[in-house]
Amino acid sequence: MKAASRRNPPVSSRTSRPLPVLVAMLAALVFSLAAIILASRAYDRRDGTVAAQGKVVNMIGSDANSKPLVRFSTADGQIIDFVPLQTGKWPALHHGDTVAVMYPPDRPGAAQVNQFTEQWLPAIVCGAAGLLAWLVALVLRRKAR
Repeated sequence: MKAASRRNPPVSSRTSRPLPVLVAMLAALVFSLAAIILASRAYDRRDGTVAAQGKVVNMIGSDANSKPLVRFSTADGQIIDFVPLQTGKWPALHHGDTVAVMYPPDRPGAAQVNQFTEQWLPAIVCGAAGLLAWLVALVLRRKAR
């Protein structure tokens, strides 16, 4: 009977759960790196841009999924129309609204609405997901002990 217990030692909890901890840590690493990259790009986009005032001239699409069409004039008088990247419900833009616009002088077609959510929301979402994944990994690691 003692010989049988030597052949099959009890499995420790540390070796029985490494996969969920590793998956959570990998997800945390990916989301954290994505947040850093997105925040860096948002910060870099602001450098060398020109500010202008734009106006929502039309709403494109159905009422539930409509997106604003923003028009602004560049410093040299060129008229540019664009649809903002993030057009969520919460800083809702409506026909006739005046918005702050920023654009690179050499590529005015790459303009963006200068709103906090337009610039930073993707980085914040990835950062929050990364933080949550790090917390899950920590809890799983402590439970595995």
